[in-house]
Amino acid sequence: MSFHKTLLSFFALVSILFLYACSQKTEFIYSHDFLSQEWKKDEALAVTFSVDDTTALYDVVLRLTNTNDYPYANLYLFSTIFVPNNTQIRDTVEFFLSDNAGNWIGKGWFSYTNTYLFRRGIRFPQQGEYTFLFEQAMRCKNKQCSVFGIKKIEFELQKR
Repeated sequence: MSFHKTLLSFFALVSILFLYACSQKTEFIYSHDFLSQEWKKDEALAVTFSVDDTTALYDVVLRLTNTNDYPYANLYLFSTIFVPNNTQIRDTVEFFLSDNAGNWIGKGWFSYTNTYLFRRGIRFPQQGEYTFLFEQAMRCKNKQCSVFGIKKIEFELQKR
């Protein structure tokens, strides 16, 4: 293959990768910082947004930031999705924050951010307001049922 064809193939590949990387569009983003890096059991995180396009596919991405003070390898959450017709979809989700050796797997120094694809390729069946509710679901180790070392959670809705 000639140098010209190799160069052309390289630019074609880079262009395809660039277009693929740009195919996700952020429709909505919400960020919540936890005061004193404490997520209390009774502190539910509600994220509400409107959906107009019922034909598009969406991804829901969660980013969770923890510190070295977080005492566990994972975090369990209860999630409830409220649909405009008053339907509720409830689930339990587990997020892994460290590997089997106990090393944090997120990006950063002293605080670690992990990105999770919470829902992939979903279609919202109706126009209107949707609410995603997240509650920490860890077993209680203290009277308040709080988990410490959780700094931030971010919710991002991406349109494909």
